[in-house]
Amino acid sequence: MAAIFASPNQVHTEIGIECARRGIHILVEKPVTDTLEAATRLIEAVHRSGILALVGHHRRHHDQVQKLRGLLGNRDIGALVGTSAIWAAYKPNAYFEIAPWRTQQGRGPVLITFIHEIDFLRFTGEIVAVSAVTSSDQRHFAVEDTAGAVLEFQNGAIGTFIISDSAVTPWTVEQGVGEAVEFPFSGESSYRFLGSHGALEFPNLCGGTSRPKSARGTGRCGRSGCSRLRSTPMWRSSIISATSSAARPKACKPSRTAHAR
Repeated sequence: MAAIFASPNQVHTEIGIECARRGIHILVEKPVTDTLEAATRLIEAVHRSGILALVGHHRRHHDQVQKLRGLLGNRDIGALVGTSAIWAAYKPNAYFEIAPWRTQQGRGPVLITFIHEIDFLRFTGEIVAVSAVTSSDQRHFAVEDTAGAVLEFQNGAIGTFIISDSAVTPWTVEQGVGEAVEFPFSGESSYRFLGSHGALEFPNLCGGTSRPKSARGTGRCGRSGCSRLRSTPMWRSSIISATSSAARPKACKPSRTAHAR
């Protein structure tokens, strides 16, 4: 027997603990709970009972995410230096009116939305440190409407992220892949992965490599008396072959393919 629950964040723990007591497996909507203390209680109950528990982080199963993980793991763009990302969309007033709990602490875009991005980033590389700042200046709720974070990854890469439920942009994963009817499809990439030999967008998976000719053992730049090494970039567009190899990354066509078949 199993239960799926998508209740407000603050009641996940009590529901989960009761299911564990009854031996019922659980699929929990993200986030696990609204505080670390509550999450610890739920995890301990799951371990004691032996039930199976899963959190609804569906993005790990996207085609694009699986391919991205492979590209980064194979170092197609070299060593990962950093990542920059945005999740910003304007949620209408009705979104909060039908669920007033979303206006309270622990129920804002950090735990409702950013938690998806954190899981996605941890799937591609473990995060070891976070610093952040939040603001509620747009909606003036008890919870944030905008936040910015700097992330440090285990491999030494640095990431930056801005998230808001109060800004009109085409830059969310939902809009990039067309996975949710609540968001208009934009086909835009909201992530940039920066490597020592190239860069990559997500979810479009367009990018390229750029290695200075000097790195391949070529000579000087050719100007008389100049000792500078040649550094003309050589781009390879669309690592996932979204376009011909002759095209620049901006020519890549967006894809609605989100989930593994």
